[in-house]
Amino acid sequence: MRIGENGDWDQVEPIFTKGSQSSHQVTGLVPFTVYSFRVVAVNEHGHSSPSKESYYFVTLREAPTGKPVTTIAHNTSATSVYVSWKSPPPETIFGEFLGYRITYRTRDKNPEDDAQEIYIRDSTVEITRFHEIPLNKSFQWRRMVSPTGKPVTTIAHNTSATSVYVSWKSPPPETIFGEFLGYRITYRTRDKNPEDDAQEIYIRDSTVESHEIHNLETYTQYLVSIQVFNPEGLGPPTTVLVMTDEGGKWWGFVYVI
Repeated sequence: MRIGENGDWDQVEPIFTKGSQSSHQVTGLVPFTVYSFRVVAVNEHGHSSPSKESYYFVTLREAPTGKPVTTIAHNTSATSVYVSWKSPPPETIFGEFLGYRITYRTRDKNPEDDAQEIYIRDSTVEITRFHEIPLNKSFQWRRMVSPTGKPVTTIAHNTSATSVYVSWKSPPPETIFGEFLGYRITYRTRDKNPEDDAQEIYIRDSTVESHEIHNLETYTQYLVSIQVFNPEGLGPPTTVLVMTDEGGKWWGFVYVI
């Protein structure tokens, strides 16, 4: 029996079967590990040459038995704490290393109550044929809330009879409260019932700070709103009034309270 694709055939003690049966169940293997096998015939005078090696087999996955070792834990503000840790040994993962789950609760809370949890699906971990795991990871968390900051519109004007252009500046980073995922733009004609659904565009790129909206009605006033969003939700909107063109361009923008 050999462990891995390039392991030594002599690294594992041979298994001797009882009798001349032509099948055998091998037990005591390690989860999520590559094995291959060869068979040798044995009698009282010795043994034959080994058979051709089998195809590679991978044992099934199991839950990890190793646990991270916390190296640092301290507060960073009145509402946030920072922890870092070292990952468990690779041989204790028993499957693809997908990431970490962090749970937290106040010390005086009933342990039976549901704790808050965060999943870190770390895309920087290299998943290869035999998983590779970085030596350590660190992560800072705070109570997740929707953004409180809103973009500042810098330009809003029509570009044709059926399109308008808007640009903006992002809100201060400290008002995002989490991963800055991008922007949502909503727009509707000014005379449309606010309760009716507006059209919306999601820009999933926090570095984008302008957008052109197409397929609008000719010579019509539109209310355009821009919001940032994080995993928890949307921030407050910034809204401008802009009008599509009839012939010449109509420049400028008006803030709507």
